[in-house]
Amino acid sequence: MTALKTINAWRILAAALLCLGLIMLHLSMKRGDVQMVKSIVERYVPIFH
Repeated sequence: MTALKTINAWRILAAALLCLGLIMLHLSMKRGDVQMVKSIVERYVPIFH
């Protein structure tokens, strides 16, 4: 039961971080900092390389 609670906590944390990241991305795009967004995405998401 404890393990399940821990997994749920990590899932909530991951979802919160993802939402925060998307909000930051949205705000950056609004200001037109596309280059900065690209560099951040390339740094943290190896898939796009």
